[in-house]
Amino acid sequence: MRKVKIECLFLALALVVSVLQLHSHRAAAAAAAAAELSSSYDDPEKSMLCKGDLKNLASSCKKCIKKGTDQHVDPAAPCCRTIQTIDMLCICQSIPPRFEKKIDMAKLAYVAAKCAKPIRSKTKCGSYTVPMI
Repeated sequence: MRKVKIECLFLALALVVSVLQLHSHRAAAAAAAAAELSSSYDDPEKSMLCKGDLKNLASSCKKCIKKGTDQHVDPAAPCCRTIQTIDMLCICQSIPPRFEKKIDMAKLAYVAAKCAKPIRSKTKCGSYTVPMI
């Protein structure tokens, strides 16, 4: 009888420890995700949002989507290859506001269309809404 009680106590203790570890792991994972997201606000090229698509977009297409010029620049082949492989809807829904300080969202929509992967009209892409064509 005493052996059964000890085994039950050990089992209960193991259960409590497991629950605490799970809670701790979830908290650590949430903190890591928050840190990664906040670092993406500071450095969009290091962002892993949308499975790394934001980083790929920034590195492949920066010349034709950067702010600072009024002129639309047609995308080069490497940019279009990137556009073809990334999830544009995820990018539009997840883009950090600080990223928009460097990237012209209207140009992004233009480049996506030029690369034969247009963003649907009326889609909210960051703070920009893609117009009707």
